[in-house]
Amino acid sequence: MKEYLIKINQLKIKANLGVTEKEKSRKQPIIIDIELMPEYGIESIEDHIERTINYSEIRNLIKNYFKNNKPNLIESASYEIANLIQARFKCRTVIVRISKFPYRDTGAVTTEVRVEKQGEKSR
Repeated sequence: MKEYLIKINQLKIKANLGVTEKEKSRKQPIIIDIELMPEYGIESIEDHIERTINYSEIRNLIKNYFKNNKPNLIESASYEIANLIQARFKCRTVIVRISKFPYRDTGAVTTEVRVEKQGEKSR
C-alpha cells in the first residue's frame, strides 16, 4: 500500500473563538490547515471522488462546528475538529492547525497563535 497525505491549507472562516467577551462578541477571521493520512493507499482511489476524502465535506464539517460551538481555546477547537474528522473519515493521522489573529485594540504583541493536534486513530 502506498501511503499518501492530503493537505488542506489556508481554509479561511470567521468564528467566535476566544476567552474575552470582546473576542466572543463578534466573529473573527481564523485560518485552518489540515493534514490527513487516509487509512487506504493511493492506488485504491482509481480517480473516483467517492473513494477519497471529500474536501467540501471537511470544510462543511468545520463550518458547522463553529456555527454550533463557541470555544474559548484554539487548543480545544483543534482537538475537537481533529476528532470530528477522524470520526467521519478513515484517517490514520489528522493534524489540525488553527491560526488566530488577535484584535489590534487588545494591545497584544503576538500576531498569530498556532496549535497543532495530531492524533492516531485507534484500530
